[in-house]
Amino acid sequence: MGIYIALLRGINVGGHHPVNMGELRNLCTSLGYSRVTTYIQSGNIIFSAEGSTIDLRDQLSEAIMIRFGFEVPVTVLDAGDLRQIINENPFIADGKHELSYLHLTLLAEKPLQDTISLKPFPINPGEKMIISGRSVYLYLPDGYGKTRLNNTFFETRLQQQATTRNWKTMLEILKITEKSEQDN
Repeated sequence: MGIYIALLRGINVGGHHPVNMGELRNLCTSLGYSRVTTYIQSGNIIFSAEGSTIDLRDQLSEAIMIRFGFEVPVTVLDAGDLRQIINENPFIADGKHELSYLHLTLLAEKPLQDTISLKPFPINPGEKMIISGRSVYLYLPDGYGKTRLNNTFFETRLQQQATTRNWKTMLEILKITEKSEQDN
């Protein structure tokens, strides 16, 4: 069994798509996932399961639609992918960036080069963005709420699903994942 992380997009935000975390954990358990943990109300799930990230994503997405009655974009990573994404953050490596301004947007897949270089990205003064694989590392000193580099922008521009978390959340998810690996 592998350790996986599912990130749900757009639940419990502004009263839209309400999902109780206890019900979500129960749903995951009913799918055969074990050691299911959620972190905060925005849909971060750490669990043990058999299967590929694609199969688990599709299974969880369908189950959420059936149980809660709405479609939720789901991104699934394995523990190794999560660790690699966190370790490769270029803004951490240089030691010059305030951690509280860091965000990570995860794309469904690595974007095509022509969609990236098609035209400039709408970066506000002070913002920085680096795309590496399916990760978009963001440095947003004015906050995520004021940037144009949001999920909707990336989904429109790159024609694929995106979900964003702040860096503190990503580090907490990593801690929970590592604890789950140790307990395995």
